[in-house]
Amino acid sequence: REGEDMLRENGWRTLHVDDDIIVVEKGPWLCSVPGVRPETHDCLLSRVQARYPGTCIVHRLDRDTSGILVMARNAQVHRNLS
Repeated sequence: REGEDMLRENGWRTLHVDDDIIVVEKGPWLCSVPGVRPETHDCLLSRVQARYPGTCIVHRLDRDTSGILVMARNAQVHRNLS
């Protein structure tokens, strides 16, 4: 229940964290990465980086799409996953 509230209130929730990756669930209506328009600067990546600095996005989902994303905790893991 707590995770569902986090997803609804924040647009995302953490499903798994370790030294190498973060797995998150993204809700709809949130961009995965910043867009060019000011209203799209708030995005999943910036929200996750606020909590886990240095996080890199491995793949993305469209703004309107909800789902699971894997994010790398550092540049070396990002290279290995990309």
